Amino acid sequence: SKAPVYDKTLLQQVRATAMAIPGELPQKINYLKYAASVRKWSEVVEDGSEDPCTMARTAFQIEFANGWIMVDAGMDRAVHHFFEKEKPQPFDDTAAARVAQAVQQANLILITHEHGDHVAGAIRNANDQLPPKTFLTREQANNLISNPQMPEIKLDENRSKQYIITSFESVLPVAPGVVMIKAPGHTEGEIMVYTKLQNGRE
Repeated sequence: SKAPVYDKTLLQQVRATAMAIPGELPQKINYLKYAASVRKWSEVVEDGSEDPCTMARTAFQIEFANGWIMVDAGMDRAVHHFFEKEKPQPFDDTAAARVAQAVQQANLILITHEHGDHVAGAIRNANDQLPPKTFLTREQANNLISNPQMPEIKLDENRSKQYIITSFESVLPVAPGVVMIKAPGHTEGEIMVYTKLQNGRE
């Protein structure tokens, strides 16, 4: 899975692609922090210090006049425990429940990458309504089937067919103003999500 070249040409393509699907642009973007990962800076960046670094675990909501798209689907406590191998980590049950509810009611769900804290909410406890509105890239699906980060998010071949599985070279429009951009690195299936709002903000 090759990354596109991140240059002005790609940016022009992303902006043009954002207008490819007609309709009202989204109004705003909301996000919710539902857990955190606390580790040393040295584990996060090269030559980092031994000081603690707190990274938010979040889900994003792109809000339209008639509903919303979720970017990432959160996780439950069972998946959160996987990240607590060394020590307990912050987890907010109320916020996690709000994310889960927003995922259930979303029009579409986009997954930035195939790690448990981003994808679990679209795989575990996924009733039959979730897969048909959840985009997975081919790379994300392949990893969830054959090499999941943890057993809890393993996707079986048959079940995977219920998801919207997509293959694209660099950019893909998914809704008015919303574009998926290939960004392999952190994982093979990593994507970025570009959004253009009604007020012109990007």
